[in-house]
Formats: sequence, structure tokens, C-alpha cells
Amino acid sequence: MFDYSCPGCGQCCGTSLPDHVGAPCHLCAAAETWERLPVETREAIDTAIRRAAMPGLLAMRAADPPIRLPHATDLLAFRYNAGVIGDSMDR
Repeated sequence: MFDYSCPGCGQCCGTSLPDHVGAPCHLCAAAETWERLPVETREAIDTAIRRAAMPGLLAMRAADPPIRLPHATDLLAFRYNAGVIGDSMDR
């Protein structure tokens, strides 16, 4: 196991693959993905997330190019951390 710090946030990370040492953590990778998305796609994803998690994941799959699992779940966690949560969900 190789331990390293995420270059984006400094979080301790670990990997069994030496070529992955120095890669951003899952949330930093999700932030990078979010920044690359067009504004319309971001708005559609956030709107879907406000309904529930599953519509949010489906909106990510409908993006061009599609955001596939498990990266979509990382992006969902990133948006939850940003406060994008539906009214019917626990805060």
C-alpha cells in the first residue's frame, strides 16, 4: 500500500497502484469534473439532485459525455457537500 496526500486538499490517500500515487482524491476529482461541465448540464444535475439521489445519478448518465458509476457517486457526494440537497432529504 502506498500512502500520499491529495494534491488538491491534502487529505491522506492510499493506493495499491504505484502509478496512482499523487492522483487527486475522489472529491477533488469530482470537483475537477464539475468545473469542466457546461453550465446547462450543471443546472440539470443540481435540479435532479434536489428531487432525489437517483434522478441526480440519472442526470449524470444523460450528460454528454455520460458520467458513469462510481465517479457519479463521487460527484453526488461533492454536490451534497456543496449543499445541494432535496427538500425531502435529511440535512
